Amino acid sequence: MARAAGSLHTAIGLQGRLNPAVRRAAQLLSSGRIGRPLSARIVASIGSFGPELPSTFDYFNRTFSGANLLTIPGGHTLDLVEALLGPIIEVDARTEIFWPVVKLTDTGEKSLRETADYADILGKTRSGAVFTAEIGGGVAPKDVRFSFEIRGSEGSLSLTSDHPYGCQAGP
Repeated sequence: MARAAGSLHTAIGLQGRLNPAVRRAAQLLSSGRIGRPLSARIVASIGSFGPELPSTFDYFNRTFSGANLLTIPGGHTLDLVEALLGPIIEVDARTEIFWPVVKLTDTGEKSLRETADYADILGKTRSGAVFTAEIGGGVAPKDVRFSFEIRGSEGSLSLTSDHPYGCQAGP
């Protein structure tokens, strides 16, 4: 992918798995505290990728940039699945563009979105756990939330955050 980007600057960083809460969750899961993980439900509601954004972030709307809902919050979310439940072996997804025209707040111009602002992902990990992940952009700052609920054969575990970057940043 980096070669295809040519002269564009690229970076990959999946720091969410280093969040102390995620690391503690991984310890609890590996100790068998909730038994065998059966299923997980992830909801990531984010403010970005909505009907308005500053012109400096217009590249999120462009396919060529590679920076979009699937590669940024989606990539981080799927990395958390692998960090907690093991390698993903099956995946199916549905994506949508809910806001095809985006207002650039600082210029007043309109931009046509080329990339999804919503994704619903269904998958399975090598351990046999199934998961769903709903990643939706464009929510009001007061409604931003991240939750990762894991149901096991003997209990459950939940990670939550109202930080704009979910479990990648913040407490």
